[in-house]
Amino acid sequence: MTAEKINIYEKLQKAKKIISETKLKKTGKNAYAKYDYYDLSDFMPTIIKTFEELKLYSKISFTTESAILTIINSENPQEKEEYLSPMVDGYEVKGHNAMQLLGGIEKYQRRYLYMAALDITENDALYAENDGSGEQSAPSQAPQEPAETKQPEGDTITSAQAKVLFADTDESVLRKVMNEFGYKYTKDILKKDFDNILKKLIDEKLRTTAQRGA
Repeated sequence: MTAEKINIYEKLQKAKKIISETKLKKTGKNAYAKYDYYDLSDFMPTIIKTFEELKLYSKISFTTESAILTIINSENPQEKEEYLSPMVDGYEVKGHNAMQLLGGIEKYQRRYLYMAALDITENDALYAENDGSGEQSAPSQAPQEPAETKQPEGDTITSAQAKVLFADTDESVLRKVMNEFGYKYTKDILKKDFDNILKKLIDEKLRTTAQRGA
């Protein structure tokens, strides 16, 4: 795509731009909550083609604690970016063996990591302050915390992390998990709680998928 050698950050930005301008089609369908979402197969061919043109290489690795997406500048392998997501452990579903559960977890992790790294977005229904109807709440109706309990800037999760939470997630499930941690809107979630919320979400989604497939 380009003859000049550019650094990994410029390449990643170019990749995000190309993907954002590509008309990706959502083939994932959640019949229960009646919404469509991006499956891995919807965006991976575009990512692979784009990375080949920009001379980027990516790989996913897993440890007992984390799923890691590493993106490397093939023209300068010393340049690399890593994206991490916490793994789920101690999870059991009746009728499903360990390898089936591991496969499901790894598929979710691959999807989350690529979406977060390349800013592939879904509808952010809860990220805006709304009542679930899709309409923006009036500023006067938005819940306000007392000034002394406001969190310092930088302590809350980024928009990219919020998108990870929204990826392939029933709104009702996300609301339920957020409520368990004392949050109403994703924009208020503290970074220190992100890993535990994501673990709980994956746990809930795998449980629901297993129950529906039983």
